[in-house]
Amino acid sequence: MLSATLDETAGVTAPFRKALMVVMVMVGFSASQDPWCLLTAAAVFAVVRLVYGVAPFAARSSAPRGRLRGNVRRMQQLQWFLAGLIWAFPALLYLFAFVSYVETGSWPFYGHPDPKQLNAENLFKLADSSLVSSLLAVPAWAICWSWFAKATKPAAVVRNSLFALVGVGVCLVTLLLDPLHTFTWFVD
Repeated sequence: MLSATLDETAGVTAPFRKALMVVMVMVGFSASQDPWCLLTAAAVFAVVRLVYGVAPFAARSSAPRGRLRGNVRRMQQLQWFLAGLIWAFPALLYLFAFVSYVETGSWPFYGHPDPKQLNAENLFKLADSSLVSSLLAVPAWAICWSWFAKATKPAAVVRNSLFALVGVGVCLVTLLLDPLHTFTWFVD
């Protein structure tokens, strides 16, 4: 009875709950092979726990005021984590390309050198797995943005939104336009 009241006041509908569960299942399947996706799955689970378990932004919550502040703080941390996770792929890709540049003396391009033959095997695996987690962090960030926007100050929402949206733009430019030809080199 109490959870139904909190869900209603938070504006949660059955289709939204189903969509959120689908996102969690997708992230869970990816997480079985990816350490970055495991972090994304943990972040999405935390969103679901905050929204459905405690409902920190419900108007008629019976939680003490100190607990609400703690939940808002956790939501802010989660929101910044997801926004930072969006940046993981471009940052690790260009870091890996820079390591290749340091080793070979020239900026990498298609077929030269083979990314798997460099001495940075762990960095290659991190950059490879961060692609999926960066792409999954975008819907996870968008899902919890509405609760974040209701609970925090407008300046914090603007800062986080700019950071995340610029990260999405950098990911799209890296994947679609590939200005330094690092993505084509990386997937070689």
